Amino acid sequence: MDEAIEAFKKAIYKDRKFAEAYHQLALCYLEKPNSNLERAMDAIINARRLDWDNKEYIYTLADIYFAKNFSFDGKFWLNKILKEDPNDLPALKRLADYNLKEYHIYKYRTDKINRLFHQADSLLARSNRLYDRILELDPNDRETIYNKALIYFDAGDIDTFIEYLENILFKNDYDKDAYLYLGLAYTEKGEHETASYYYEKALSLMSSEERAVFENPVQIDALVDVDYWGNFTLLPDPDTLRFWDKKDPFYLTDINERRFVHYGRVAEANLRFSVPRKGIAGWQTARGLIWIKYGKPQGIILNFIPFTGVWEMPTERPIRVELQVEEWFLRWMYGYFYVNFWAGHYSVRANNFVFEIIPETHPGEYIEKQIERHPEFYEYNPPGVLFNFPVDVVNFRGKDDKTKVEIFFGVPINKVGWESDEYGYYSELQHGIFVHDNEWNRVVENINTIFPEFDKTEIDTTSSKLLIGSDRFEIEPGRYSLSVEVSVYNSGNAGVTRDSLFVEKFGYDSIQMSDILIASLITLTDEEKPPSRDNITIIGEPRHAFLKNEPFYIYYEVYNLFIINEQLENKYKVEYGFRRVEPEVIKQIETKNLIRNVPLKTLQADEVWVSSEMRGIGNTDFNILKIDHRISDPGVYEFVLMITDMNSGMTATKSTPIIIYYGMF
Repeated sequence: MDEAIEAFKKAIYKDRKFAEAYHQLALCYLEKPNSNLERAMDAIINARRLDWDNKEYIYTLADIYFAKNFSFDGKFWLNKILKEDPNDLPALKRLADYNLKEYHIYKYRTDKINRLFHQADSLLARSNRLYDRILELDPNDRETIYNKALIYFDAGDIDTFIEYLENILFKNDYDKDAYLYLGLAYTEKGEHETASYYYEKALSLMSSEERAVFENPVQIDALVDVDYWGNFTLLPDPDTLRFWDKKDPFYLTDINERRFVHYGRVAEANLRFSVPRKGIAGWQTARGLIWIKYGKPQGIILNFIPFTGVWEMPTERPIRVELQVEEWFLRWMYGYFYVNFWAGHYSVRANNFVFEIIPETHPGEYIEKQIERHPEFYEYNPPGVLFNFPVDVVNFRGKDDKTKVEIFFGVPINKVGWESDEYGYYSELQHGIFVHDNEWNRVVENINTIFPEFDKTEIDTTSSKLLIGSDRFEIEPGRYSLSVEVSVYNSGNAGVTRDSLFVEKFGYDSIQMSDILIASLITLTDEEKPPSRDNITIIGEPRHAFLKNEPFYIYYEVYNLFIINEQLENKYKVEYGFRRVEPEVIKQIETKNLIRNVPLKTLQADEVWVSSEMRGIGNTDFNILKIDHRISDPGVYEFVLMITDMNSGMTATKSTPIIIYYGMF
């Protein structure tokens, strides 16, 4: 830009009557930061002195007035053209666009200008009339069709929005933007399969650079560095490339809903903030970046700050006077923080927005230089109801140095969405277990479908009681991310519970014990055989919740017991007891669906322990215990189980929370 300015200055120096050089110089200054608009005005005035009736120069003059927020003056010159030629398309398009921009300005203003709020609707109506006139003259004007479509989109009329886009495709089957915006439309309607078709079609028609904007999550996940002038640079993290897998809200579906939302946000940013005549895509602007990162603002306001500026009266020979004018900023609110977009008093200039991020709790803080405190905003909305559900994870020793992990989960009956006939209730549920390692590689994917059926006398479909499900897998010890998911076909309800997962390593050197499996009931599958994990039937209780004085069952395994004779006999002592936990822990348990990850803080109090001696065969033993706890005080307790090898003296201890309620839960 600076090189172009110098080139036009040299041309003018050689020929003071070179009107087009003045015009091009004005256009260059129009693209420069705020302080150069006065130079743009000087240049266009000189151009018009040499060629007063040149329409291109008048268009540029109007653009400069609008850029300086002097809309009255800009409209004066455009209306002067239209008075002579009512069908002048460049003038009509500028007038329609600027009326629409003014509509948005008045719509969000918060200062004491109530009369202008009433004017906003008239500005919108005027824009609509002008757009209709443009389409009468040129039915194929793509930019105008998109502007009209956006008006309907903002009004929530998605069907009419779709009609406009389909009309574009009828005329040009290769318009990638039309496909893209149709994907946005069907995403808004919740029709993800149809949206997927249009997004994929749009991507197939894009350049590699354009596709990268959609496929690369850097605009969401990267730090945003803001310089002194408010310009921004994206600082990606090496972990950014794993963003889509981490943020996929529901692995059970064939699509990545978070990616779809990103597609929609990029599409909407392009629809709202692009400047086609200048070749500026919406995602390249500050507002587009924030829209893509955080989505639609929860609220928008517009504030004005008065200051003294210079005004040129639109006469044959412009007269300059000092005048009180307004600098304004747009505020997008996102709950606990907000974003200010400063446009100076040159509000209409393309891509002339800088921004600052201000925490809601500390509004007086200076501009943050890096946007990193505020996570990307997204909330998954399935076709039905999104719910959480309790999950219990138990580790046992597996084969080949792996660990056997068993998952128990409970789906509330009232979230299932039952169908019924004269005989009973029935439904269809799909559930999945998904485990990712630290590199976000998927190492476990178990998906199953179940068809629960009950007589009408067996269940109350409004009950919050649980349908218990389970699954198991073997995996290398280590730390993982776990997602347990349920999808209900006939209601569209979706359940998701996610948390970190530590998988314990079981060796062969010293005594060890599995996790404690807590259940409502455990019975031997074959009473002729000894207990083992493959010979027991379990009704799990993933909440670990029981009524006062209600017994519960535990299953555990002991490894590496010392063998005392040729008969391979072992001998060990089992002790268990309850420790009262601090009251606030129950609040954590109510919000933490994976109960094993709740940190327990026990109270200092007397403990009652139950002790017994056990004998078995081999260095591994399997046991079922019925726990008659006799606890009458409700609350959270730590159930502690300790094993002591009577031959070696080695001990192993495990614990898990137990919740006791007075009545129904």
